[in-house]
Amino acid sequence: MALEFIEEFKILLLNNASRVLGIFEVSKGGISDASADIRIVFAAALKANATGIKNPFLFVYL
Repeated sequence: MALEFIEEFKILLLNNASRVLGIFEVSKGGISDASADIRIVFAAALKANATGIKNPFLFVYL
């Protein structure tokens, strides 16, 4: 069994009071690539009726 790293790019969707509406996984990839498409980010924000978007960290799992 090989050890693999997985990178996940997630964003927090916030309302006017900076309360979290949800966490959205934008992309998942290997240790060298987890590309994020800005159209997907904004589509998720619009669908959630979010007024703020944060990317506090990049998730890396072993």
